[in-house]
Formats: sequence, structure tokens, C-alpha cells
Amino acid sequence: MAVIAITNIGTLVTGDISNPLREDDTILIQDGRIAGIGGVEILKNIVVDKLIDVSGMTVTPGPIDSHVHPVLGDYTPRQKTQDYLD
Repeated sequence: MAVIAITNIGTLVTGDISNPLREDDTILIQDGRIAGIGGVEILKNIVVDKLIDVSGMTVTPGPIDSHVHPVLGDYTPRQKTQDYLD
């Protein structure tokens, strides 16, 4: 599989409530899994197939399904949200 590096991360969100952010700016992905997180030095002696420069953007863990469907499920609660569909 490809070796992917994500660089120039502005904010790295961990998903860990006790330590929500990391100061690191580079993620190394090998064989579809995160192989390293750190500074650009983690890429030393690594041949990268794809380099993704996120230019200071925020990177979060995934997959995260953060949406809801309040009108699906039991019919009774759906009646209360009927005007939601209009």
C-alpha cells in the first residue's frame, strides 16, 4: 500500500478528552494505518508516495458519524417533529 504523509497540520485533534490536542504537525500513514505522529522529522528516511500539505488546517480522527436523524425511529416522537420536515 501507499505511504502517505499529512504535513503542516495547524491543529491536531486527538479524540482523547483528557488530552484533546497535540502539538505535532505531521502524520505518517503506512498500509492504511497511522504509523507515526510527530514533527516532520518522522519522515526522515521514508519514501512517501503521497504528500498532503493541509496548510494549517485542523485534522481530526475518523470516521466520525456526528449527525442525527430526529425524524426516524418510533412513530410517536416523529409526530412531534413532523413540522421539521416542512
